Amino acid sequence: MNPETLLAQLRDVHAPPPVSWWPPAPGWWGIAVVVVVVLALGVYWYFRTRPTRCFRKTVLTELRHIEEIHARSQETEVALQAVSALLRRAAMSARQRGQGAGRVGRDWLQHLDTLGNTNRFTRGPGQVLVSQAYAQDVQVRLEPLFELVRDWAQSVTPAR
Repeated sequence: MNPETLLAQLRDVHAPPPVSWWPPAPGWWGIAVVVVVVLALGVYWYFRTRPTRCFRKTVLTELRHIEEIHARSQETEVALQAVSALLRRAAMSARQRGQGAGRVGRDWLQHLDTLGNTNRFTRGPGQVLVSQAYAQDVQVRLEPLFELVRDWAQSVTPAR
């Protein structure tokens, strides 16, 4: 064979076909799985903690409103009754209605202590809810009570 004929039989150099975007490389599959798992966990966490966040936001917003009214009017009796009503509504929405609806006096304070995992209602500033609830001319500083209710709202976990 002649070298000229051998060279004539050779084909020209051609490029390989372009790389397709599908199917992706194994690394991209791994990244996709991680992203899906993280998104699923985020959605699960969001919907699992949503009732607690809504409960806290509602209680704290209403407490802030009561504090503002008390700061403007200095009517301690009205603010004390409003805080008591707020705690009753919050306790009933945190648990089933029958668990705390009819409780009064020290039993009511113990129920609040149980819900908030504290003893500051029966042994601390929360006692004014029972001792001064409907008294005339109440001479009590409500700031410790407001702080107690704020802490209580942060620690209560509503039932699902």
